[in-house]
Amino acid sequence: MIRKVLRRLETLSPLRVFLLGGVVACLLGWIDVVTGEEFSLAIIYLAPISMVAWYSGAVFGGGMSVLCALLWLASNFLAGHRWGHPFFPIWDTIVRGGIFLAFSLSFARLRTALSHERLAARTDPLTGVPNMRRFLEIGTQEIERLKRYGRPFTLAYLDLDNFKTINDTHGHVAGDEILREVAASMLRHLRASDSLARLGGDEFIILLPETEEAAGRRSMERLRQQLREDMRLREWPITFSMGLITIRRSPESISVMIQLADRLMYAAKTGGKDKIEIETYA
Repeated sequence: MIRKVLRRLETLSPLRVFLLGGVVACLLGWIDVVTGEEFSLAIIYLAPISMVAWYSGAVFGGGMSVLCALLWLASNFLAGHRWGHPFFPIWDTIVRGGIFLAFSLSFARLRTALSHERLAARTDPLTGVPNMRRFLEIGTQEIERLKRYGRPFTLAYLDLDNFKTINDTHGHVAGDEILREVAASMLRHLRASDSLARLGGDEFIILLPETEEAAGRRSMERLRQQLREDMRLREWPITFSMGLITIRRSPESISVMIQLADRLMYAAKTGGKDKIEIETYA
């Protein structure tokens, strides 16, 4: 139940989360009035503040902090609390608001740091595209979609021909530049729905959702030609070997399919390079 609620909060817009937090805060304020000044709910206000700061960010979290501080002041006044000097309620509100604000900012920063760490763990630092870990997650999701809707997808395993020669003659700096350019070029030419990842070295993997063998071959032939043109313009003697496998029935795992695509790519390299080997898993 709690997990469902948390997942639901992830799907809401920041404004809706803020409004939901406002409703909770107002409810707490009303309870604060009913229970009277002998029983304070000041610390409970941290619940809507933390929720808004976590799911909506620092700005909305700060706004919720101010709202909760004002609600605390209003609930104390309505409950009959009296201060010895007119300045005291102002000071109490400023202090509580400052504490609420510091708490919300800390929560928002923690969420940002965790998001950055999670992204870094799933991103190739050289090219900026997803790494193997993230691709396994994407591929597993695609297998689940295949099981549910019966829609095939295609994997393309790509390797750069003659890349080792570039590294040996021009150094790893030039090799890194080529890898970044190849990744950027593929991102430009692939569909928005396609997924690209770097597996390591000069090897990349592409997932083409809802793509049959013929459509996958046409798409990867176009991509290969575009990549070759990009290499020619930069005078890099790089070509591309690919292994293409279309998955029509649910496999044991996405890792098994990657291995099959890898074997097809290796067959393309040993068969003369700069070509595509294709198979259907049915």
